[in-house]
Amino acid sequence: MKKNMIIPMVWVLTLIIMMIGATISYFTSITKSEKGINVSAASVGFDLLVEPLYTENALLPIKDEDILNAYKSECMDINNNGACQAYNISINNTGETQDLVGIINFKLDNMENLKYLVLDDKGEAYTDKIKVISDSSQSLGDNFTLNASTSKKFVLLIWLPDTGKDQPEDMNGSFLASVTYTSASGSHLTGSIAGVE
Repeated sequence: MKKNMIIPMVWVLTLIIMMIGATISYFTSITKSEKGINVSAASVGFDLLVEPLYTENALLPIKDEDILNAYKSECMDINNNGACQAYNISINNTGETQDLVGIINFKLDNMENLKYLVLDDKGEAYTDKIKVISDSSQSLGDNFTLNASTSKKFVLLIWLPDTGKDQPEDMNGSFLASVTYTSASGSHLTGSIAGVE
């Protein structure tokens, strides 16, 4: 009877050890619009910092064409209402020159309409204005080469687009998003953000 118990116990212990090892191989961090998250690993060769820039206001619908003006006004519209949320994204190359690509994956809860835009370090559009598709990997822009000992900075803008009609489906929602940068070698780091309507 004891021999029959030893084999299942060995399997359970082996599975637990494998799960711990798999968990350690991922570098995931969460921020709730309070602090920046800096994720790094010696074997990856780059650091990822995702930190809130303007996140204190609830989102009210805004026309897409007004989003850059709202950003320049610290994510406020012309009536001083919350218009967007902005997050700084910094990638610092601590290793050799490498090609990187970024993706974002949103999880929407009680929201149907949400858009995002990535700005480069000069405040210029790095992506188009993109409608969020929940539970889908979407682009954070073109692949880019990051030379050794250099960094690249972006701003991620998230807003609720004005559809021209009542939007009760969006007014009490929330979202989560994971920002992931992957190198051509397959190494990747992820930082997460949470937004509440």
